[in-house]
Amino acid sequence: MVERLEGLPGGAIGVRVWGTLRKREYDATIAPQLDAAAAGDGPIRYLLQVGPGFDGIDAGAMWEDAKEGLRLIGTHSRWERTAVVSEVDWINRAINLFEWMVPGEIRVFPHAEQAAAEAWVAGEPG
Repeated sequence: MVERLEGLPGGAIGVRVWGTLRKREYDATIAPQLDAAAAGDGPIRYLLQVGPGFDGIDAGAMWEDAKEGLRLIGTHSRWERTAVVSEVDWINRAINLFEWMVPGEIRVFPHAEQAAAEAWVAGEPG
């Protein structure tokens, strides 16, 4: 499941995922946000909140995410910050391992620091 996070500061966009992220949910919620951010001219700031009970991503959603990443290569210089709010161990390890591949800065925050994640992704120092 996925839902759009509303009211994030500093023009940030974001989603909350839990259960299994499926292609149809990716297409309906995540892709439109990324497309709108790419169409703008300001910095791109993204917050991903991984809720308890996150099972993973189905193959269709994973494929869509890979295609979207390739399609958005021209916007990489505008990706400023990505905040991931997660206590899912394998996600946190994967981010630490592959952070060099993510454009801009990326940080992982525990759920108890959701407010700090929102402030940081909006551009506040921290």
